[in-house]
Amino acid sequence: MLLAGLLFPTVGGIGLLSNKASDSVAGVSTELAQGQVPQMTTMLDSAGNPIAYLYDPNGRRTVVPGDKISDAMKLAIVSIEDKRFYAHGGVDWRGTLRAFFTNSSSGQTQQGASTLTQQYVKNYELLVVAQNDTERQAATEPTYARKLKEIRIAEALDKELGKQEILTRYLNIVPFGSGAYGI
Repeated sequence: MLLAGLLFPTVGGIGLLSNKASDSVAGVSTELAQGQVPQMTTMLDSAGNPIAYLYDPNGRRTVVPGDKISDAMKLAIVSIEDKRFYAHGGVDWRGTLRAFFTNSSSGQTQQGASTLTQQYVKNYELLVVAQNDTERQAATEPTYARKLKEIRIAEALDKELGKQEILTRYLNIVPFGSGAYGI
């Protein structure tokens, strides 16, 4: 009875976070599964020659199909960002727990735990869904509710899309510097 009383605030808080996260998971999962990202629009003259390129700040990209992305690039991203990408179901629970305990014991963020799938979810929310500064801040805020939502979406996407499609979409959305988004 005493143990239940002590654990109630923790378990209740986790339940509230789970409910808050699940409210928006379904809509975002559907949108992510469709995978539409802003791209550059090319204006042509009457002869078909490019005369201008139009894009929003996060839309300077041309989507590249997975079979046109070099295997070396795919291997490099996986080895740098998520070594166990092909072994987990969208969330690397071992890495998540390691980062949680390391960060909790140090009192600051020292390790990240996001898989490529989770990073794809966060970048999609940040670069495609968010339309203003408040929404962009919410897409990256360091809260358990956001992280739990990201985890639930990542697990759903992993089942629905598969590893190669997730990797392709990740490579087509992440910023690579100098205003270039996507591979």
